[in-house]
Amino acid sequence: GVTSVTPGAFTEITPDSIYLSSTVSSFDVLAVNKFGGIEVSPSNRQYKSVNEVLFDKSGSILIAYPNQKINTSYAIPEGVRIIDELAFYEATNLNSLSISSTVEYIDNYAFKGCVNIHRLDMPANVTEIRSGVFYGWLDSQDIYIANAKTKVVEDWNEGCNANVTVAS
Repeated sequence: GVTSVTPGAFTEITPDSIYLSSTVSSFDVLAVNKFGGIEVSPSNRQYKSVNEVLFDKSGSILIAYPNQKINTSYAIPEGVRIIDELAFYEATNLNSLSISSTVEYIDNYAFKGCVNIHRLDMPANVTEIRSGVFYGWLDSQDIYIANAKTKVVEDWNEGCNANVTVAS
């Protein structure tokens, strides 16, 4: 009967996996500080999981990548249009991330604390990057934005020390 998982609900534990039942219609990525995977009931109307990564039911929004997932690389699937707020929050095991060409929008702090990704290439289809997307990135990291016309909000690079190159 649980319908909502709110911020801070499970911050004192580090579960290997989270399971969202069919009744959950609201999940906040800050409900748990660290987790290894997420599974969703096939009868859930809001969400689905693919390889323990949380998406909206249509698969067009990547909601949460488990920050304790042991994989060192991940390819965002084709069909994803939006990378949600804090989606890759402190996913420190990742050293390689590939963004599909269907991604158009990257929400606030989406890659906050992903300090081990060496280089991230933003495809030309990305039309908007929101606040603090690369918060906590280090000067040893590289970001390449393929579309010079990508809309970036004023504080898109807040807290970011990475080397940023924008296509001309």
